[in-house]
Amino acid sequence: METNSFEANLKHTKDEGFVEKIIDSLLYVNGLHSARVFEEIVLENGAKGYVFSIDRDHVVCLLTSHISATKGTRVSRSNKLVEVSLGEGLKGKVVNPFGISIDKNNPTVNCTESRILDSDVPTIKDRAIIDENLNTGVTVVDMMIPLGKGQRELIIGERNTGKNWFVNSAIKSLSKNGMICIYCGISKKKAPLEGILKDLGEYEFANNIISVVTYANDSLGVSYLAPYSAMTIAEYFKDKGQDVLVVFDDLGTHAKVYREISLLCKRFPGRNSYPSDIFFTHSKLLERAGNFKHKSTSVSITCLPMVETIGGDISGYVQTNLMSMTDGHIYFDIDLFNQGVRPAINYFLSVTRVGRQTQSPIKYKINRELSNILSLYEKTKAFVHFGAEISEGVRLNLRLGERLLQFFDQTGEVLVPNNIQILVFTLIWSQKWDRYTKDEVQNEVKRLIYLYENDSNFMKLVDELASVSTDLNNFLENYSKYETKLKEKLFPKQTKK
Repeated sequence: METNSFEANLKHTKDEGFVEKIIDSLLYVNGLHSARVFEEIVLENGAKGYVFSIDRDHVVCLLTSHISATKGTRVSRSNKLVEVSLGEGLKGKVVNPFGISIDKNNPTVNCTESRILDSDVPTIKDRAIIDENLNTGVTVVDMMIPLGKGQRELIIGERNTGKNWFVNSAIKSLSKNGMICIYCGISKKKAPLEGILKDLGEYEFANNIISVVTYANDSLGVSYLAPYSAMTIAEYFKDKGQDVLVVFDDLGTHAKVYREISLLCKRFPGRNSYPSDIFFTHSKLLERAGNFKHKSTSVSITCLPMVETIGGDISGYVQTNLMSMTDGHIYFDIDLFNQGVRPAINYFLSVTRVGRQTQSPIKYKINRELSNILSLYEKTKAFVHFGAEISEGVRLNLRLGERLLQFFDQTGEVLVPNNIQILVFTLIWSQKWDRYTKDEVQNEVKRLIYLYENDSNFMKLVDELASVSTDLNNFLENYSKYETKLKEKLFPKQTKK
C-alpha cells in the first residue's frame, strides 16, 4: 500500500485526527470529519492503515503495518481508497493484498496500474449464461459433480480431508490450459502455507498462478483485505479477456477475522457472535464472480471458496450462509477419508446447480448413467452385507461399481484429461478391464494419460472418437469402428501375443 508521508497527506487534505483509543490493531480516531470507508490513512510515526467504519463520535481505523501507535498520535487522511497494484508482472508471484511481493527470492513485481479493492458488483446485463465446462482433472468431480466456467462452488469438509489437494489439482489442470489461477490464503499458519506455495511454485505452468496470501501473525486489517484483493486481481485479467479461477482458503477464517474486528468495534453480535452483516459481506464478494459478456464472446471468473466443518456438521452458520450464496458444494467426508477413499468426496451429498448444463451430450449421459450405477451399487452392497445370496446380475453390478470407484481413486499428481475420462469409463463399462486389479487399473490410466499427452496420433484418435459421439451407446458403436486403430495402444500386451 503506497501512500505519501503524513505531512504531505495533511497538506493535501487538511483533515487531521488524533488516536483516542487503541485495541489490538484497531484505532479509535477523533477527527477525520471527511473520512470514507476503505480510505487510506497515515500516522505521524509512519504507520499506515485504512478506515473500517465511521461512528457518531469517532472513526475506527485498522492498521496494516507492524508499526504500533500510541494515544494522541496524529492521523491524516489520504483522500485515496485502498488499492492493489495490477499488471502482467503479478503472474507467478506471491504477493500481499496490496500487490507487493513477499517472496524474498522474487521481490520485484512490475505493475502498470492499480484498482480499489471494494468495487461494485456487475449487473445482470453484464452477465452471460454459464455454458462452458471447467475440467479440473479430478475424475470424480468432472464426471459426477461437473463445474462450469463462471460457477461458484463451495469446497466444504473437515480439516485434512483433501480439500487443498483438490483445489491444487484444479489450479494445476487449469493453469496448464492457459487459465489464470489465483490462490488466496487467508490468515494461514506459516508451515502449511509454505507447503502449498512450494507445490504451486514448482509446477511447470507456475507463471499462470498468482498467490495472494496473509499469515496468521499479520494484522486483522491486512487479513480482512485478502479475498477482496484476489477478486480485484481476477477482475483485472477478466477485463483483458482471460478466464480466471479464484480459490479462497478459506472464508470460514475470513468470517472469524471479521467477527473479531466487529467485536473489538463493539458492534452488536448476532448468531455465534458473528456480525449481522456477515452474509452481505461474503455474498457481495462472491457476486463479483460469474460469466460475463466481453466483446462478441464471454469471459469468466470461476470461484472455489473453501470452508471447514467441525465434527462433520455442515449446518453451521457460516457454512449454510456460503451454501446459500454459491452454485453448489463439494463435500469432503471424514468417514470416507478414514476408510481410505481418495479423494474423500461424498458425491451423493455434493451438489452442482449449473455444471451439468455445460457438459457435452456424451458426458451428460455418462453422468446420468454413473449416478444410477453407483446408487444401485451402494444399495446392493448394503443388501449383500446381511449375507443374502446374490445372482450373477447383481454380482456384475457390484464388480462394475468397484471398478468405477477404483477409477475414481486418484492421488498424487495424476490429472485426467476430459476425453481420457470418457474412454476409460467406456473400457470399464464394456468390461474390457474386468481382469485388472486396482493397481493395474490406476497404472493403465496413467499410461493412457502419458500416451494422450505425448502421442499426437493417439490424442487425435481419442478426441475424434469423443467429438463424433452424441451419447454413450453412440460412443460404444463408434468405439468398435476405432478399435482396430486403438487396440495396439489400449491393449499392448494382447496385441503382442
